[in-house]
Amino acid sequence: MQLSVMNRSRANKIDDMLPAILERLSAVQEVLAPLPKEVLEEAIYHTASYYIPIDSETELCRNHSALLFESFLRYEIWALKMVDASSKGSPGLLDGNVMDLGNYGQCISVEAPGELFTGQHCVIETQGIMPVDMDSLNPKRPVLPTLRLDLMFSVCVPSSCTPGDVKTHMDLALNSVNATAIIYNSSCSSASPIPFENKDYIAMLILILIALLIGLSTWFDKHSENSAGCKVIKCFSLVQNTRQLLDTSCPDVSDTIPCLRGLRILALAWLMLGYRMLHLLACPNHRFKYLVENIDNVAWAPVENAHLSVEIFLLVTGVHVTYKFFLQDRQGRKFRYFEFFLKYYLRLTFPLALVMLVYGTVAMHFTDGPIWRRLFEFLQLFCQKNWWSNLLYVSNYVNPYEMVSVLPQTWYLAIEFQLYALSPLLLLPLVRNPRRGLFFIAIAFLATIVGGIINSYMMEIQAGGLIRLDRTREGTNVLDYFYTQYRAASFLIGMALGFLLFRIKEDHWAVQFSKMQVLVGWVAALSLFATTVLAVSIFQDPLYVYTAWLDTAYGILHRPTLSLAVSWFILACSTGSGGFLNTILSWRPLLPLYRLSHCVFLVHFLVQDIQAFSTRTAITIDFLNLWYMVFADFFISHLVAVVVYLAVEAPVINLISLVEEGGKDTEERGHTSQPASFTKNVIHPEHSLHLEKL
Repeated sequence: MQLSVMNRSRANKIDDMLPAILERLSAVQEVLAPLPKEVLEEAIYHTASYYIPIDSETELCRNHSALLFESFLRYEIWALKMVDASSKGSPGLLDGNVMDLGNYGQCISVEAPGELFTGQHCVIETQGIMPVDMDSLNPKRPVLPTLRLDLMFSVCVPSSCTPGDVKTHMDLALNSVNATAIIYNSSCSSASPIPFENKDYIAMLILILIALLIGLSTWFDKHSENSAGCKVIKCFSLVQNTRQLLDTSCPDVSDTIPCLRGLRILALAWLMLGYRMLHLLACPNHRFKYLVENIDNVAWAPVENAHLSVEIFLLVTGVHVTYKFFLQDRQGRKFRYFEFFLKYYLRLTFPLALVMLVYGTVAMHFTDGPIWRRLFEFLQLFCQKNWWSNLLYVSNYVNPYEMVSVLPQTWYLAIEFQLYALSPLLLLPLVRNPRRGLFFIAIAFLATIVGGIINSYMMEIQAGGLIRLDRTREGTNVLDYFYTQYRAASFLIGMALGFLLFRIKEDHWAVQFSKMQVLVGWVAALSLFATTVLAVSIFQDPLYVYTAWLDTAYGILHRPTLSLAVSWFILACSTGSGGFLNTILSWRPLLPLYRLSHCVFLVHFLVQDIQAFSTRTAITIDFLNLWYMVFADFFISHLVAVVVYLAVEAPVINLISLVEEGGKDTEERGHTSQPASFTKNVIHPEHSLHLEKL
């Protein structure tokens, strides 16, 4: 309270200085821009008539706007602040800076005399001011939230005015230049907090109950003796789960391919790089001309091709599921599809459900800003309609244009889940008859490649990266990017590689590469990887003309090509030819980061949303800012992921492990041949390190 009073006192002192500042500025104006008093007054009058919604629909807004208008002409400080907080033209307009956000903080802090109203900041998007050619930069059906790339400005209006009032006035003001204003209900913000709804209270209640359960479990863990009942309660123990998270000494069957953990972490960082770039493009930024000039620069290719990180995820998942499946068969355990399916679903879904709960409810109250509600609400629009499709992992087929419901990155979880659920169709033949199984994998691989080529050619899908100068066909690309039948190639390569690695490690196949073979392998793999990533700059050239065969070939083949290159990395590291790369990727201190990778994948988009969408001024896009933000994203996302892991993921994994141990005991009493250590190690590919025993 005392601090608040001190801050208010300091603000009042500044306000007391404003008359002297205005008087001084008036004197400077008379010297630098000597204008007749009548001309200056007329300019001020016309400026106010554009900024202040005196032609609004509702009577209350018109009355308050009239008061604001008259007070501004009398140079009253509070009115001057409101008009001053509105946009007054963006510097660098000729370099493409057509978006200005005004002064959000100054606007919402204004209070009219008698507390009649407060300042309300409204962002006005337009259509018709920029040349028609610029319209190609605006997607017809945006998949991710974005602002319309046209002249955009802000006005500070009375809080009694509705977005409809502001639009009515601005349409009249822009009519003289044949342009219209685009305003959404979420385009206006004020100092009044967003009201809580029933869904917010329900979400907070659930979060409180989880916190109480964790607290009780932790207390119980410290003060109770071991027993069957205690084990269930202790599954939520903060002490136990933190120890499990940080443990780097306990071996696990997944350590047979330890390089996969580092590979997954690097792929996750690469994915963050791409999503951070999309967030920067969604916000007002300085010098859009710079992007146009450098869009085909080879240095930007890793950013523009960051979506290829998903291929590494699919590849790693394919390796894991195959290796674990063969290990299960080797241990003599009978395959049960329901168990195979259910354990994977539960481990994947509970963290997803928690993050979705926060994302779709209380996350809206985390921050504010001139474009926060405008952009973040876009991610929540389809929550009530399509939330179930995320939990059933069918969001990439059910309303794919609306698949951004709550968590945009869940399209990948849907693809991975579907491939995992269908994998036994290939794994069972592979176990019984390896030649036949590999033949079926090859047929499936060819089918997904041919299907992708046909779809890409028929739909005329253009190859390219994240940054596109023509976004009018963005919706068409969705059908190629989100459909599982066109994205299975990397997973299938991973299955074949997983089979090979199992035979090498468990059956002790003699695989000894000569120095020349290792050198040729690394040169070929690195060249293939670099060429695949950097070749996107060809299609990013603004002068490039769509060529059906070339765009189709690169658009479909560059994904499995990258996976083949990464497959060599995994094979070399797993057979002693990885050198320092294997040392880095297999470094044991990476284990905690690997355990957090699924939660990081779920929360990193929200971390980026909060930072990007709460911006109050136009940003600058360059390499330094981009990488600085990516490192911050990586660090903060892991901190948030720790909370999700300890609250949901670790407890669920512990509970499933207890159930598996119960099943093991039952089988042992039945004198089965099932090894005692196997049951607890049958774990799904995403979380292969989570069930380590303490």
